Amino acid sequence: AAHGSQAPGLRLKAVLWDVDGTLAETERDGHLIAFNTAFQELRQLERQPRSGLELGRLTEWTMRNAAQVRGAIDTTLLRRDGYDFLGLGYRLERADNTARLLDVKFHAVESEFHGLAPVREHEVDFYHWSAVLRSVSGFEVYRKVYRNVIRPDRVAELLILRPDMPRSLAAWYLRSAGTLAS
Repeated sequence: AAHGSQAPGLRLKAVLWDVDGTLAETERDGHLIAFNTAFQELRQLERQPRSGLELGRLTEWTMRNAAQVRGAIDTTLLRRDGYDFLGLGYRLERADNTARLLDVKFHAVESEFHGLAPVREHEVDFYHWSAVLRSVSGFEVYRKVYRNVIRPDRVAELLILRPDMPRSLAAWYLRSAGTLAS
């Protein structure tokens, strides 16, 4: 990384990964092309004034490229230590995000920002818990599992204890423990 002229601090100049220590034929049309394409597009976005970047467009770009890179890694990378290391990092990052979302929401409840509101304001609380669920792709899962009004204790159960919920802490722990055991 090198010092950037647009803003103080460091600016990304390159991302290099050689996670399995080998160059395979799949890298020509697999995960390296996905990384390089994302990096080139990021450089184009970097050239635009920050005030001209639309949040929705940037969010869509991030989601699309993250899915392409994950898909390329999943379909082309040898199942060795590098693949396992990437998986552990991915699961740790996702578990941390889920835990932070719950932590922020429950601290908001304790501070009477949300959750302890009078009955007439419970509708607002519903939308906040819905937003938490949607941010982890859990709204539809919640509806399938519980089939009723969104309750904080059930949101916590879904996102912490249920191993069948892909974004739950239990699911991340079990998958990571399995990887470490092998």
